[in-house]
Amino acid sequence: MTKELEKDYRIVKDPEPGTLRVQMAIVDADSSKPVRNTLSTIVPVGIALSLVKYTATGKQSGVGEITMQIKITDAGTGELLGAALDRRVGGKELSKLWSGWHNADDALQYWAKRLRFALCDMRGGANCVKP
Repeated sequence: MTKELEKDYRIVKDPEPGTLRVQMAIVDADSSKPVRNTLSTIVPVGIALSLVKYTATGKQSGVGEITMQIKITDAGTGELLGAALDRRVGGKELSKLWSGWHNADDALQYWAKRLRFALCDMRGGANCVKP
């Protein structure tokens, strides 16, 4: 997140006037299950079962998921400026089936870009890039 935000902001260790405090926490994470993910991607019966599970739960069979929360406060006063909770569910990418945590990495990168976009949009930036 620091790498993404430092593209537009100066990162400081101590509060200064006009400073935001951004706190992010992973509140739940579940790695993908490589064997189950592969079987439910290439075996017809597995594909059908995965589709049924997706219809019922919003998550395909064998994929991981991660949930995070974020809180933004005024670093000087502690006033709450914004908060969010989001859950990202992994996908079925054949090139990444055997990597148990690749979806978590993708989600963390997405959230960092999404936060940068939201802050840019709120300040009326001209070149905000939506992830």
